[in-house]
Amino acid sequence: MKASVPSAVRRIVMGNKSVHDCMRMNVINYTALAAVIQPEVQRMLGGPVNLNTIVVAIKRYADSFERTREMPGESLRNAQLSLVDGIVDFRMPADEFGSEMTAPLLDALLRDTRDYELFRMTGTVRILAEDAEGTRRAFGARLRDSGNRFVKIGITVPERGSRMVPYVMEALEHNGVETVNVSFDRNSVVLILHERDALRAYEVLRARTSA
Repeated sequence: MKASVPSAVRRIVMGNKSVHDCMRMNVINYTALAAVIQPEVQRMLGGPVNLNTIVVAIKRYADSFERTREMPGESLRNAQLSLVDGIVDFRMPADEFGSEMTAPLLDALLRDTRDYELFRMTGTVRILAEDAEGTRRAFGARLRDSGNRFVKIGITVPERGSRMVPYVMEALEHNGVETVNVSFDRNSVVLILHERDALRAYEVLRARTSA
C-alpha cells in the first residue's frame, strides 16, 4: 500500500532521534523541517508533495505527543537524590573480553571499585566507573580511557523505581537533557549523563522532589 504524507513524516521523524527529541521538546520550526524532509517524503510517495501539506502533517504528529504530566502517586516528591561526578568511560575490543580475561577483570572491579556499569556492544565492551585509584588499578592497561567524562545521578524512590523511569525521562527530555544510560530497580533509578548536563538535570529533578 502506498505511503501517505503523515505516515512518511512519522517514519522520517522516528528514524532521526535528534529531530524526534526536538519535536517532543517543541523547539523545532515546522516549515524549516518540512523543507529539509520534502525530498525524502516525495521519494517515499513517488511524486511531488506540497510543502504546506508536509507542514500540516508535522504539526499533527507533534500534537500527538503527550505532554509531561505528573500522575497521582507517580511524582518524585520526597525522593532522595545523589550525584557522583568523575565517571570515566573505559572501553576494550569485544573479542579481547574472552573467558581468560573476564574473570580476573571482574574480580578486580568487585575488589577495588564500589560501583560500575558494564555494557557489551557490537565490537566493544564499555565500562562506566568512578575515576578513582582503585578503578585505574583494576583496569590497568587492559581497558582504554575514551576521554569522555560523565556524572551519575541516583534517585531513591522506594517501591516506585521502575514506575518513575518514563516520568524522569520525559522531564529531562523536556528540558533538553540527553541521557547516556538509565538503569533501575524497584527502589531506585540511576542516570548517566554528560558532565555538561549535570547541573541542569539535577535542578530539574530536585525541583520535582519538593513539588
